[in-house]
Amino acid sequence: MATAPDPWETRLGRSFDMEMAAMITAFQARGYVLDGFALAWHPRDAEAAKAGRKSDADTGRDLHREIPGVMLFRRDGWRSGGDVEYYAVFLVGDSQTFGVEPAAFARAARCALLFNGIGPDELQAARLVDCDLAAVPPTTRERGLDIIGPSFSGSMQSMAVALGNLCNGPCDERVRVTMLSPSASVGSNRAIVVHPFLARRDGEGTAPVEYHSLARNLATQIAGLLGHLCRDEGIPVENVTILAEESTFGGEALRLARHDPSAIGCGERLRISARQFPPNIASIRAEHSILRGAQREHAEAALPATRRLLELDMGGAEAASERPPVYQPSLTSRSDELMLYRGFDTMKVYRTPNVVVIVATDIRDRLFLLGEVRKALPGALPVMVELDFLAVHPDYRKASRGAVVLAAGEPVACLGEQGDLVACRAVVKDERCHAPRQDDVAGAGAANARGRTQKTRFPFATDHAANTFRAVVLLDEFREGNAPFGQFMARKERALAEPGEPVAYVATMAGFQGLGRKSYERRSLVAVADVRLAMQEPAYLALMLGGLFFVVAAVWLWLGECRGRVMLPFLRGLVSDFRSTTATAWRRCRHGRRVEATPCQNTTAAASLQPACRAAWLAAMTAVGAAALVIATRRLVELLQSSADNATRQPCYFMLAHGRDLHALACIWLLYAGLCIVAYMRLNVSNRRYAFYNAVFTRNARRTANRTRVITGVSWAVPVVCGLAAMGLVLLVHGRAVSIDNNDVWWIAGIVLATGLAFLVNLFWQVRLLGNLSLSLARTIAPVQAQRAIPDWPKPSAIREAPQTPFNLSLREYRRDMPALLRASPRAWAKRTLQVMRDAATSGPDAMNPWQFERWTEQLVAELKLCVVTIRTCAWCAMLAPVSVLVAMSVYPPVYERLLTSIAIMLLLLSFAATILVVLRLEKDAMLGLMFTNDGNTLTFGGALRALWPKFVAMGLILVPLAAPDVWSWMYGLVRSINSFG
Repeated sequence: MATAPDPWETRLGRSFDMEMAAMITAFQARGYVLDGFALAWHPRDAEAAKAGRKSDADTGRDLHREIPGVMLFRRDGWRSGGDVEYYAVFLVGDSQTFGVEPAAFARAARCALLFNGIGPDELQAARLVDCDLAAVPPTTRERGLDIIGPSFSGSMQSMAVALGNLCNGPCDERVRVTMLSPSASVGSNRAIVVHPFLARRDGEGTAPVEYHSLARNLATQIAGLLGHLCRDEGIPVENVTILAEESTFGGEALRLARHDPSAIGCGERLRISARQFPPNIASIRAEHSILRGAQREHAEAALPATRRLLELDMGGAEAASERPPVYQPSLTSRSDELMLYRGFDTMKVYRTPNVVVIVATDIRDRLFLLGEVRKALPGALPVMVELDFLAVHPDYRKASRGAVVLAAGEPVACLGEQGDLVACRAVVKDERCHAPRQDDVAGAGAANARGRTQKTRFPFATDHAANTFRAVVLLDEFREGNAPFGQFMARKERALAEPGEPVAYVATMAGFQGLGRKSYERRSLVAVADVRLAMQEPAYLALMLGGLFFVVAAVWLWLGECRGRVMLPFLRGLVSDFRSTTATAWRRCRHGRRVEATPCQNTTAAASLQPACRAAWLAAMTAVGAAALVIATRRLVELLQSSADNATRQPCYFMLAHGRDLHALACIWLLYAGLCIVAYMRLNVSNRRYAFYNAVFTRNARRTANRTRVITGVSWAVPVVCGLAAMGLVLLVHGRAVSIDNNDVWWIAGIVLATGLAFLVNLFWQVRLLGNLSLSLARTIAPVQAQRAIPDWPKPSAIREAPQTPFNLSLREYRRDMPALLRASPRAWAKRTLQVMRDAATSGPDAMNPWQFERWTEQLVAELKLCVVTIRTCAWCAMLAPVSVLVAMSVYPPVYERLLTSIAIMLLLLSFAATILVVLRLEKDAMLGLMFTNDGNTLTFGGALRALWPKFVAMGLILVPLAAPDVWSWMYGLVRSINSFG
């Protein structure tokens, strides 16, 4: 017989479904098929269940309290020359409050004792006995009662009473009771063998009851996890709070608070406190889910979309009799909600916990409390008991990410070739990430040759379902053997002990991953991770190409000392130089002549186009690019090697899919550092040229230079100081976050955001400097138009430039721009410009002929383009800072995720808005608006789109997945559908 969570008396109908499915799977794995069934429970009415009540047709139907259900399995032995064998399982409802149904249990036990182990001849006599009504029939042989249960630790008392009443008093020694529980995890359950109701009649020894549990002890698990965090992970755990339900299961966790903290291994400062959450938590959860569902329906009505997976329904608060009913839920739920948040406020004020352990039976209650803990205590490490794949459902994956899960058992069971339960993993000797596992490297033929058995794996949605599967198989194995149950279980426990079992599991973006110090302990349990798994190789390829680009660009800049390449578009310049170098090499090979390098035309002009400390900056740029290239290449090679043979895939293969890849995070930070180096070099070049301009165009040059120098320093210092102060404030308010992953790397995220803010400030400062320069240069318009008779100067047709939005201006290396900048130094050009302003360029000794005026105009255009290039680079750096942080959060678990995400999105929106303002400002610039647009006072819609479309794309790639997380899955499915046409 078996006990299962009562689908009517409790809210755990899903657990009943999972355990029934696990039983059917176990019997089928042992060679049985389902022959028939009769359940005492009828399905709930869907609408009534959703509303938390019983339907009219269901009222008064309580057959499950009186009679058990039965499932009959058949093994067709005649197919292999044997006999037909039947296996009957009697099902009794179970509840964590009142335990098993006594009447149904008594009938199920009598029937099981009557039919257990009888042959064809005894079956004819047993047919004359009504096992539902008769007492336990006397017999001279030992009778066995095998029980899979109880389902809850709180059911042990009712189980002992039911067993004691089975024989109208304690049973004699000829009745052997075997209890194998798949889910009861309280350690004191084993004391049932000395329960007074089960005492022997002669008063000697213990009752003939043997009890074993397949579920790991809860208190031992929590103590082991805390010890692992303190000893192995080096996490300073000082305050632990246990949120437990009002049950025996929750009471076991609460008793841990009274244990000696020094025995755990976290030192004398460890304090464990316990709190019970409101018993009506289901009503609070259901009402919040209904409100969110209504909001989601409005959003989906405005933008219809097809979901890839079914929605996780958190609104069910099914009517159950294990708890007193709520007679005024509209007020009771509000009162309980206030008390729940009062508890969170108390914890934040008086003792902020490092670790919060959530002990609840219903997975929906655990997920709801997990979300509330994330909001109220963002720096605490949440821990959930019982492994359930619903915890990593895409609807709640963001909330559960990084939470530790204490599994009652491994969610995967394995059977050998003979159908016996075996360990799923053999001894692992090599801990290297890319090394093949010793139990998987050989093929099937080699494994058989070495005497190894082939294993069949059975995955389950919950750890309790997997334990139910194991219980069925173990009892069937025990029935076929002759050893006592205690010896049999001791032998199987030794055989099933898996080396390198994880201390616990951590919820990730791709499922679960084992928690342990060694690589083979970090086993992966993936679920709905096909998109993230498929994107691993492309992601590392993109990171590798990014690192390679910065290395090649640094070498290209070093070789172009005389050409001012730092202000050029890198990719376009690399392609142009490659083509010219190829043509030069071809000419040299064809004509046999050596082509000499062109010397610098003007060393002063060339030096003005180079940043200060050029060698140091290029060395830093090479270093960050090479580091990203090496890291990404190594990981990509490991992934490709693992993909070549699925049997050699190690846990680290899935690190990026799980979102716990420190290597990818390092590559992202390095690539952004390379971009910042480029931007700083361009800012240095622009600021030096502005200093030359101010020295010539302004009256008090020294004062202007000092003010510019101070403001430039403040534009970098203030944002960085503000960013560091904000991080310090977060630590002061919330404390240091506790996580199983490295938290220190997220200090870099704060520095990145502060750097992005600094570039945003520099963006406006550069626009201000350009505006002042344009006002000075605008004084040349009237003299040129009057003296040179060019009434439309400086319109695009007069300066031979195509009309375009000024924000998209870029320098051209081999045409007019760079040759113009290399002909004269900024100081010399500024002095010539000053002569133009004073009408001295058309007469006198310094007069410019038309050819010289053309050269001066070309440098004017190039100088303004150079300033615009710096402005655009600042805009990109300001925008890519939050983008890099948001991308980094998808590859490595962040700390204070909600706060960090909010700050990053705010900075992204602010940068985008600032870019729009800069585009509009440049269109109306005193010089740029006239030189590069048909009408400087009017901004066309097409011109604005041309200026902003790269920013729209970059912003959409980040914000759309945040607003609609299924967009990547939709795109991946679209690609798969297109590929299927071929």
